[in-house]
Amino acid sequence: MSLRNFIQQHRDCSEVEDIHTTVDPDLQLSAYVYAQMCANSVPPVMLFHKPGRDSFCSVVANLFATRERLSRLLSHAEKTLSQRLTQLPDVVHNWSEACAWMSQNYPCTQRSGATADAPHIELDSLYALPQIRSWSGDSRAYFSLPTVFTRTCDSAHINAGVYRLAPLDSRTLTLNWRRGSRAYALWRSYADKGARMPVTVALGADPTLTFAALFPLPEVGAELSFWSFIRGGAQELAFNSAGLPVPSESEVILEGYVEPHLIQEEGRFANHTGYYTESVACPLMHVSSIRARYAAIMPITVVGPPPTENALVGAAVWDLLFTLIRRELPELLRLICPPETAYLPVVILQVRAPSDAAGWDERRYAIEHNTMLKRAHTLILVDETTAISTPNLIYWHCMNLAHHDYAVMPDGMRVVDGVRWRYSGKRKVSVAHHTSAQQGICCI
Repeated sequence: MSLRNFIQQHRDCSEVEDIHTTVDPDLQLSAYVYAQMCANSVPPVMLFHKPGRDSFCSVVANLFATRERLSRLLSHAEKTLSQRLTQLPDVVHNWSEACAWMSQNYPCTQRSGATADAPHIELDSLYALPQIRSWSGDSRAYFSLPTVFTRTCDSAHINAGVYRLAPLDSRTLTLNWRRGSRAYALWRSYADKGARMPVTVALGADPTLTFAALFPLPEVGAELSFWSFIRGGAQELAFNSAGLPVPSESEVILEGYVEPHLIQEEGRFANHTGYYTESVACPLMHVSSIRARYAAIMPITVVGPPPTENALVGAAVWDLLFTLIRRELPELLRLICPPETAYLPVVILQVRAPSDAAGWDERRYAIEHNTMLKRAHTLILVDETTAISTPNLIYWHCMNLAHHDYAVMPDGMRVVDGVRWRYSGKRKVSVAHHTSAQQGICCI
């Protein structure tokens, strides 16, 4: 699905707001987007036709800003992505096995013949493309939703990810590859050999491809097969001479390379925590080719304090992760990750509690050492007697438990144990019992 087709889907649902007045991408545009997110439970898809006075591109925001839009994007053959993941064969027990199964059954192959059908127009400068600055403390303007392709040194795997790109001049930009990211690890493997690392960037790619690229899969090179799975069948992509994908339906394609040891301080930028990140040294990409479709459309997202689009996407990602985490840990009943905590993330897990403390210790150990759950900053564990649909009440309980049932794992993950009270002789106040005693009482 192209970005333009996805926008048309929203337009058919009367969810697109066209803004034809000139809007400055430096602070003004993002302020308008953020205001709409705060003011509307269903914020419109916002298509800015004049992002700046001289831009030949449009800018679109809020593509993923509701669960209904995400469901519309990720559904196939009248089934949601969550339903399809739940129906994977029984031989698939976890996300690593799912990645292997998808690579066999939903491959993404190289299109024979030519490279990309589009974009067509050669541009001289990155500054011909609209870049946003969302908050006043941001060091400079940047591209916020690029799909970045790299490959392993032996060309065995293609990696796709979504990272902030901030131009330094007309042909150079910083890549926000932080320590711990897969792209950073791949770049270090090239740097250790003193080799240039080829990179391609798709701005305005197929939105399902962008979603697959930002999804936290456990295996290197799994994003393209996951994209094929989302689309419901094997996909083909054009590749360039460097062996990297050039998605033909993308609005803008950047091609270039990263030198092995060339880095520069990126500066500070606002992020999902509501604070500015500390400046870190980032690899530099030299852009050798900039191509764009005629009247290209650039997608953006605005990060910051919720409500934001990325917070909702983060919560949806955890919902999808749980479909296969539960296969590995069947004693898990539900997972809740509210948008406000999705990118920290703080995850609430409802667990079927065993009959004794020794059984709970064993169960908790399995939860704490699950590969996908280790991605959480904090795990809050509650039992089946807890109303998990009221996160605020759970947080209240946790703050009262924190002195006694709070642990920091060796890898830094925090665990708040809201189940151990069952084995300590404590009694928890039952709100349900108190509520039932009020039946028949009329309050005037």
